[in-house]
Amino acid sequence: MIALILLVSILVHDLTLPMRSSPQSLAIGRLRKLARAQKEFQWQHGCFASELNQLSDVTSRDPDYVYAVLSDAHDKQGCITKYIITASPVSSQAKGFRYFSIDETETLRSETAHAPGLSNPVLQ
Repeated sequence: MIALILLVSILVHDLTLPMRSSPQSLAIGRLRKLARAQKEFQWQHGCFASELNQLSDVTSRDPDYVYAVLSDAHDKQGCITKYIITASPVSSQAKGFRYFSIDETETLRSETAHAPGLSNPVLQ
């Protein structure tokens, strides 16, 4: 009976393994969600949000990543016209974690040592 329970628990674990996403995949998904929230905010207010707490249903942190908005350009009224949202690992000591960013064109970029800028490779 114990062997059967052990076998079932191993099989259930193996079956659910493909459904679990890596922290990096979740960070990319969150960045895409934040970019969509920025577009909605722009549609409602005429410019992009300068802070994540201005967007609805958004948190700036999850167990593995911290998110932040960096304004990249303003118009004459001080309205943000370009932005970068960064996803940085909570711990700089975490192995295998990358830094990510997305901008107002929804271009995703990655870097291994620091938050990526416009010169970093585009994720495909």
